[in-house]
Order: sequence, then C-alpha cells, then structure tokens
Amino acid sequence: MSILLIHGVGGRARSWSRVLDELAPAVRRQAFALEVSVRSGQSVADVARELLRRHPGSHVIAGHSFGGMLAQEAALLDPSRVLGLVLVSTIPGTTPTVAAHNESLAADIEVRGIRTVAAEFAERLFAPSRTARDPDLKTDFVETMVQSGVPAVCAALRAITRWDASERLNAMRCPAEVICGDAEPDLDRQQMLATLLRAPFTVLDDTGHLAPLEAPDRVARVIERVRSRVEQPT
Repeated sequence: MSILLIHGVGGRARSWSRVLDELAPAVRRQAFALEVSVRSGQSVADVARELLRRHPGSHVIAGHSFGGMLAQEAALLDPSRVLGLVLVSTIPGTTPTVAAHNESLAADIEVRGIRTVAAEFAERLFAPSRTARDPDLKTDFVETMVQSGVPAVCAALRAITRWDASERLNAMRCPAEVICGDAEPDLDRQQMLATLLRAPFTVLDDTGHLAPLEAPDRVARVIERVRSRVEQPT
C-alpha cells in the first residue's frame, strides 16, 4: 500500500514537501507526492482514471482542494484499490457560485497573466496575517502556480465547474477524514462532505485554504491516523 498526495489547482508535487517533512519515517517511506497536469477538456473523472492507471496497487489518497476531488472520484471509480481518504480543504461537489468563480478565475488568468492573478489569489487563500508572518509562503505559492502553467491551471479550474460527487458519496465505505482551516470560505460545504462520508471533521485554527502549507504538522497527523485505521481496521 502507498500513500498518494495530490495537490490542488496550480500546485505541484512540492506543495506537499512540508507535510512530508512532518510525517513519521515509516509513513514517509510509503508516501508519494504526485504531479498532476490537467489537459483542456478533461473531466475530474478523466484525471482520476489516469492517476489510477499510472499508479497500480492499493492506496491511501490525501488530496488537497482539487486533489481532494480527484481522491473522491478515484475512490468511487475503484473502491477496491482506494483504501482510505484524507480530504483537505475540499468539497463534495461544485455549486453554481463555485463554478462561476472558477470560470471567472480561468478567464482572468488568460487575460491578465498567471503571475498577477496568482499573487492576488494568494491573499484570499491564506489565513489573515499568515503571509505577513511567513512571506515565503506566498512567494512559494505564486512561483509554483506560475510553473504549473496557464493551460493546466485553467483546464483544472474548468474541470471543477462540471464536477459533483455529492449524490454518490453515500456508497463510499473506506476510512476517511475531512480537514480544513477555520478561515475557509466553504466551511459549510466541507462539513457537508464529512457528513456524507460519515467521517471525522477537523477544523484547524489560524489556517486558510492552504492547510498543507499553513499547518503541515496537523495535516501529517491526520494522514498518519487514516493510514493506521487502514492497516489496523477495527
């Protein structure tokens, strides 16, 4: 069994580096941070299917934001191989408001450029005053998003606008936990996700949407907990 770590929109494998550093050595040896690049026109299910094909065997999947959507979809596509889920700052399905926001963000990136939009976007994603205390966090986020590239970022944003798993999640039986920051704009939707999955729900204080960067130690503990539940079922 491996632990797959899937980043959000504009992220890269290195978006999980702080979490990897916090994992216990035995868990870290099982963990692999993935690079996900979405192509124009792909759906969330298309990308999840591709990930499962590229990574054979059984997994605990930890997904952040868009990565959490991919994790849910992978578990629905092949429940025999997805043995546990850690869903970080993600939702069970796109609302009209989220869809409109993502389409607007993609269009803005295409018009004004990814660096400009990423710098503005970062201010809304981190908890208040977080970037003032740790300015490297914003720099890392912006540079990572720029490196991800306009086509992949916009394709991922548009894939989200067409995705909804909320009516399918009641069939899921693998151990799962949902975790997010207290400065999240979609706290109610994330709590709904935990309710649909009958999963523990943890809200992190002084944390925004980017929990793997802002609270890597606490995210690592949840990953370890779910991995333990999978390996030692009650």
